[in-house]
Amino acid sequence: LVPDCAATFMMPRLIGVSRAMELAITGRKVSAREALEMGLVNRVVPDADLSAETAKLARKLAGMPTRAIGLTKRAINSAWSTDLDTQLELEADLQAIAQETRDHREGLSAFIEKRSAVFTGE
Repeated sequence: LVPDCAATFMMPRLIGVSRAMELAITGRKVSAREALEMGLVNRVVPDADLSAETAKLARKLAGMPTRAIGLTKRAINSAWSTDLDTQLELEADLQAIAQETRDHREGLSAFIEKRSAVFTGE
């Protein structure tokens, strides 16, 4: 069989063609530390801490401006298949959308008032 589940699409982009080719062809297992060093994963935590670390990240994301997160994901995902000028236009368009949200106004108010923002996703 061949690698699937988008591995042939993502791995060269994440770790380079030569590393992706080696891993895909040889099937060599990669340790957590090596996966971190290659950029296959963002962080490594002990097994015992996985649930707590996952919950901590979920809480952090839940407290952030979800609309801005979605727009950011859209911009980053589009960068793979576009040129710089088109990407800059998209960023400007998405920034205009983000600036019209309640979360943007809340973020500015919280910054000025030196308090934590309370985002609602609106």
